[in-house]
Amino acid sequence: MKEWIICLLFFLPGMSVAQSIVTGRVYWDKNQNGKYDKGEPSLRDIPVSNGDTIVMTNRNGEYSLTVFSGESVFPILPSEYTLTTTNEQIENSHYVYFPTGDVPARNRVDFALSRIVVAPSFRVAAVGDMQVGKYSEENYAGATILSELAERRDIDFSIHLGDIVNEPFPYLKNMYGMMRVIPTPAWTVLGNHDRDLTHGPEKQESVFNTYFGAATYSFNRGGIHFIVINNIFPDGQRGYNG
Repeated sequence: MKEWIICLLFFLPGMSVAQSIVTGRVYWDKNQNGKYDKGEPSLRDIPVSNGDTIVMTNRNGEYSLTVFSGESVFPILPSEYTLTTTNEQIENSHYVYFPTGDVPARNRVDFALSRIVVAPSFRVAAVGDMQVGKYSEENYAGATILSELAERRDIDFSIHLGDIVNEPFPYLKNMYGMMRVIPTPAWTVLGNHDRDLTHGPEKQESVFNTYFGAATYSFNRGGIHFIVINNIFPDGQRGYNG
């Protein structure tokens, strides 16, 4: 099968200081209950990453990875698997974020995967620059683009290409709550207006990652490998260089 690589760029990970060794298991969650049950197959050779380093699971589905604060841990999903979810369609929000400045306290992270049908082709909705900055604009977004996504039956997933909000961060939480219940899977990219400008340059992506799991990650769908990267460097308290 011919493969393509799509790279979606926006912002590099912030400064990290504290670190910990994170271990876990990646397994086929056959009953889709989100828990590892006796007899469920462990998945070998699944890449697991912190956005910088990639390790492969062993024959027991286990991995070990050094994780710095400010990074996220996630599996790089093969095309035939997705994360087991319950009423949560934003795929990258299931990645585990370790906030900047904190020693990662959770030293074990398991990932439950469910099998999906690999289609020979798929349709993607690309959504960009909603830039919600008022409660009235939340209503506009819900009544227009999000309602359309909820009603469409001809797309397989959506990618939100940054600037979900226009910097006021109470709205990012609200938008997350609205987007997570859209019936088709979604992935999100951090935009320059999705940054937290109140807690210093090293924490500019912290609020985004709190709700959306990671701003730097990758995944596979069909014959395509998608790479999402933060490529904006903070410049002072509010500025940036792209």
